[in-house]
Amino acid sequence: MTTDELDREAHVLIEGIADLAPGIRYKGLDQLHSVIAAYSRAGRPAPLPLRHLLEELTTEAMESHVEPRSCLLYTSPSPRDRQKS
Repeated sequence: MTTDELDREAHVLIEGIADLAPGIRYKGLDQLHSVIAAYSRAGRPAPLPLRHLLEELTTEAMESHVEPRSCLLYTSPSPRDRQKS
């Protein structure tokens, strides 16, 4: 792939992901990784917008896969524990 083709693919990818709704944009991560890897194989650094997009989508993916959970943490001794000591 020539550098022009790579730059064009990166531009199309950024625009395509930008058109997706928040919350599902992270589904473009595999394609984003492929383009960044192609830059690396070509000996070129990935453009800054691609690196920023990678960071955003990684955060989005992590947030979408984490289910909030609540947990009651009780650290004071219970009355039963006080009776034993």
